[in-house]
Amino acid sequence: MLRIVGIHSSKKYEEYLKNISRIKANMKCGILNGATYPDGLSVATVAYINENGEMGNPRRPFMHRTLEENQEKWAKGIVNNLTGNVSAASVQRAYEFAGMTAKGDMVETIKKWSPNDPRANSPATIARKAAKGRKGKNTVATDPTQVLIDTGTMISSIDYEVET
Repeated sequence: MLRIVGIHSSKKYEEYLKNISRIKANMKCGILNGATYPDGLSVATVAYINENGEMGNPRRPFMHRTLEENQEKWAKGIVNNLTGNVSAASVQRAYEFAGMTAKGDMVETIKKWSPNDPRANSPATIARKAAKGRKGKNTVATDPTQVLIDTGTMISSIDYEVET
C-alpha cells in the first residue's frame, strides 16, 4: 500500500491529494476465485502449494517474488497515470494499468523461474510432463524440466481485478 508520510506543498497540491485519498481503490492480482482445472481442482490451491511449499513440493514463491521486485514500479505507475482532474474513473484507469502490468510481471516471473530454484523437478515429474507433452495433453508446449508450468492452466489463470 502506498502511504504518504509528509509533504511540504501548496494548498492546491494538498487539496489534490485529499481528492485522491477520498477515492478508495484496490487492485488484486494473482489467481482469482473460480479458476479450476478440468477435473475441478482449484487453481488457487495449486498456486498456494507452489507458493508455500506444501505436500512435499519445494517453496516457489512466484507471487511474493513478483510483488517484491515490482511493487514500487506499480505504485509509480499509478501516480504517473493520475494527472489532471482526479475522478473515480481516472483512479480506476490508473489501477487498471497497474493491474495489467502486474499480471504481465507475474507471468514473466513464472516463465523465467529457474528449474533449480530451490530444486529441480523430480525425475518422476519430468517423466510425467514429457509423456503428457508427447500425447498432446499439455495446453502449452513446455520443457519437462521447467517448474511452475505443467498444463498451462495456472499461468493462464493469472488475472487482476480493480475495485473502486
